Formats: sequence, structure tokens, C-alpha cells
Amino acid sequence: MYSTAIQIAVALMEVCCQTQSSRILVFSGGAPNSGPGKIIESSLEYTIRSRQDILDGKAVFFQRAREFYKSLALRAVENGHVIDLFACSLDQVGITEQRSLVDDTGGILILNDTFTTSPFSESLISVFIRNVQEDFLMCFNSEIYVLTSTNLKVTGCIGPVTSMGINSNSTTSLQTTGIGKTCKWSIGGLDAKTTLCFYFEIYDTESQLIQNEHG
Repeated sequence: MYSTAIQIAVALMEVCCQTQSSRILVFSGGAPNSGPGKIIESSLEYTIRSRQDILDGKAVFFQRAREFYKSLALRAVENGHVIDLFACSLDQVGITEQRSLVDDTGGILILNDTFTTSPFSESLISVFIRNVQEDFLMCFNSEIYVLTSTNLKVTGCIGPVTSMGINSNSTTSLQTTGIGKTCKWSIGGLDAKTTLCFYFEIYDTESQLIQNEHG
């Protein structure tokens, strides 16, 4: 009941730590094979979907699972909660369906073969490094707002953010790159290595006016 466990964790955090900075650590040993977010049947006679299956629309559980994890991610974002995914398996674990849990909340994704190797333990420990004041090197529940001049419009942002749906005609472009159609984004979790990339469209108001007059 892997997917159900994540659902319960999100619900518990909503009740116990509403709007409080928190992290949910998910440890996965394989692809979910039960519950609303399952990616593969539990019987070993079935193999996990391939990339080509997804492209051809033959991945039976793909769309439903992706929407399920997306909805959980949005619930976490609304409360300022971060979801980290630590997946250790020799086979696929279905990251394509589950990636919104990490991407939308600003969490951390660690993939490895087993839980017992040093790369995994070292990666896990690095998440909880403290500074000289004994504070964790992590921040939560941030927002970023982009204001532009009259000749620029923002087309979107690439990074661990979620759109806050603030659409300004003077700032937001009709074109979309990454997460667009907004000029304000929520950043669930961030640290010193968090990187955001913003894309802009150059908009020449004078040329546009001339074109419209002769069009």
C-alpha cells in the first residue's frame, strides 16, 4: 500500500502541521503495485511499463497514477510541506508518475540500487547537515514574484516551483516555457543549491503598434 501510505502521510501532516514547515520522507523499494497510485500489477507475470508504452498510450495506470501523485503534491504545497523521495531498487520505481511529489514541493530525489550502500547513506545524511548555529540548511514555504518592464513579459519558470495562478496582462506572456501563465510561484523547499531559471519574451510595444496599424 505504498501510494496509500503517502496519501495518509499527507493527510496527517495537513491535520497536525497545517501551514507549518515540515518534510515527508518517502522510502521506496520498488514500484507501487496497489492503491490509487499503483503503476504495475502485483503479479510477477507483468512487467513495468516502458518509455515506449507511455508514448504509445499503452501504460494502463500511467495517467491515473500521475494525476493521483500530482493531487497529493498540490495538497502538500498548499500547507508548505516538502516531500522527499528516496528510492532504492534494481528495477524501475515509476519516477515518471511520482516526480511531481518532488518537483512541485521542492523536495529531494535520491535513486540508488540498495539502501545499504555508502552513496545512499551519505546522500541521506547530507540532507540534515547543520550550520555552526545548529540550524538545518533548509528553508520552507517561499514565494517568488516577477515584475517586468513594459518591454518584457515572463513566459515561465523551470525549477522546483508551483504556479500560484497570478496572471498579469502586463507581466505574463501568452507563450509558455516550463511553468508559465503566472508571475508568482510557490517554492516549497529550498537550500543554497536551489536553482530557478526564468524565461522572458521581448515585447516591443512600438513595433507591435505599428504592425497593428498596418494590419
